[in-house]
Amino acid sequence: MNFFVAWASEFSTFKFEDLQKTGVTMLLLNAGVAFMLNVSSVFLIGKTSGLVMTLTGILKNILLIGASVIIWKTNISFMQFVGYGVALFGLVVYSTGWDQLKTSGVGAVVWARTVWNSHSLDEGRLSPLVRRAIFFGLLTLITLMLVLGFAYKGSSAPADWLAKVGAVSA
Repeated sequence: MNFFVAWASEFSTFKFEDLQKTGVTMLLLNAGVAFMLNVSSVFLIGKTSGLVMTLTGILKNILLIGASVIIWKTNISFMQFVGYGVALFGLVVYSTGWDQLKTSGVGAVVWARTVWNSHSLDEGRLSPLVRRAIFFGLLTLITLMLVLGFAYKGSSAPADWLAKVGAVSA
C-alpha cells in the first residue's frame, strides 16, 4: 500500500542517479534495520502495553531534546521548556505514583528540618560568624561566575580579556 502512495506522489522526483550514489546495499541495510525496529516494537507491546510504548517514546523525545540542547546548543523557548518539564513530571508521577511521591516529599522535609534543627552535631561545627562568611563568599563567587558567563556568552577564553583589564587602551 505504501508503495502505491509513494509511487503516485514521489515517483516523478525519483532519480536513479541518487540510488546509484547511495547504493542498493545501503538501502537494503536501512530497510533491514527498520524492519527489526518494527519487530522489536511488536515484542515490546506484546510484553507490556501500548501505553508503555507511548510513554517510552515521550521519554525518548525529551532525552533527544535535552541532548540537542547540551551538545549542539539548540535554542528552545520557555514554553517548550515548561512543556517538557510537565511531560517529565507526568512520567515520574505515572511511574512512581502520586502517593509515593507525597510520602517521599514529606519524609524529605522532615529529614531536612531534623538536620537543620539538630543541636547534637554542633560540637564540631564552625561558629555562626564563620559559616555566614563562607556562605556569602560562595554566594559572591557564584554570582561573579554567572555574571562573567553571561557577559562573555560562553566564550571559552575570558583569560585574554582578564589580561587586558589593567592595560590602558590607546
